[in-house]
Amino acid sequence: MVGKMRWGLGCGLDVIGCGAGIVVRADRSLSHSILRGRLGSGIDEIEGGTKVEKTIKSIETNYNGFRFRSRLEARWAIFFDMVGLKYEYEVEGFKMNGIRYLPDFYIPTLDRWFEIKAKPLNECEMKKCEEFCFSKDNENIKFSVLVGSPEAVKIEKFAGIMEYVWKWPSEKYPENVRFLAPKELSEKEYYSRFMFGLWVVPDVTEEELSKAATAAREARFEFGETPCIRGKGELNGR
Repeated sequence: MVGKMRWGLGCGLDVIGCGAGIVVRADRSLSHSILRGRLGSGIDEIEGGTKVEKTIKSIETNYNGFRFRSRLEARWAIFFDMVGLKYEYEVEGFKMNGIRYLPDFYIPTLDRWFEIKAKPLNECEMKKCEEFCFSKDNENIKFSVLVGSPEAVKIEKFAGIMEYVWKWPSEKYPENVRFLAPKELSEKEYYSRFMFGLWVVPDVTEEELSKAATAAREARFEFGETPCIRGKGELNGR
């Protein structure tokens, strides 16, 4: 069966359906209920039966010699520090097909890029992430979107961090296949190659992961832009 799928900003792609072994996810809800309700503030709320979108004002924050555009980004920097990962912040901007994009974090030791968002992405943001991955396709890029504050979760026997990861073309998922993005990733119906994943941080125990995520979420900012972090010395001494 040949069908028409919407990809990106409305571009159609002819794809072969499930009968030929290509799987297209048609359910925007995540398969793991553990994710629900943990994606931070700023997601739509219901007031008097009307859907109202909360406005998040980003607060620039100083931490570890960087001036982050938001406290959420600073929390992820705290998390990376506490699990022993050196990061580069907004290290390089890219221009792809007329689209400008500046990724949030790069982890050199893992050769991984991360985009940090407080709430599901709009179409423009999704398109930027896709174009970045397509432009780096021949480099086998490792790129993930992290939505909300650090949250350590366990799925079956694996402990890690919730992520939405770029899926490379393969025999199972050829280049013309797109997946319906989970509603936690995209605010509107959108087909892409981003899939839910669990990032298992290398050489970090489940207990260390949990402590790092908790410390990042609970970092206090009451006394200015620079956070006070509980438990940082304990974990950094591992």
